[in-house]
Amino acid sequence: MMQGIDSSFGAAMFIGYHARRGSYTGVLEHTYHGGAISDVLVNGKPVGETGINAALAGYFKVPVILVTGDSVVTEEARSILGFVETVTVKQGVGRFAARCVSPLRARVLIKKGAAKALKSVHKFKPFRIKPPMKIDVFFIHTGMTEMAELLPGTKRIDGRTVSFVSEDYLEAFKALQAVITLVGTIV
Repeated sequence: MMQGIDSSFGAAMFIGYHARRGSYTGVLEHTYHGGAISDVLVNGKPVGETGINAALAGYFKVPVILVTGDSVVTEEARSILGFVETVTVKQGVGRFAARCVSPLRARVLIKKGAAKALKSVHKFKPFRIKPPMKIDVFFIHTGMTEMAELLPGTKRIDGRTVSFVSEDYLEAFKALQAVITLVGTIV
């Protein structure tokens, strides 16, 4: 989702995002790999793709200026990022059901939200996580944890959890992606 991000970007927009796994009424809620990841904590706080990816953008001093999706992810974005433009295009009824605006209306709302965010782009601040960063990754089952602990620097905490610490968010992000890829081989 963040392929190619670097300090040459002026801003990031997250379109069609989903709430983190376990979010009540989050439509298709998940954190990167719904068949493997149960939860991710950064410095003890639960984060989903919005927070994980916003921190990567922030590493490069790029602010996230717009997040769109269901009402749960837009609230999640505001709680993590503070000042951010959001566009809610659906209200979750459950994981597999939502009350949606029409596709035409969604496009109009997203376009308006993007234009509004771009007009105020200088007001947005990058989301940065102060080091050290402790990442805890919770898996669906113990076999995944066994695979994840193969990555150098990870420590198995219990049957379904590994942890690693980094002073550098890019390094931590890459380690998280490697863990997700490793456990994805046994799903």
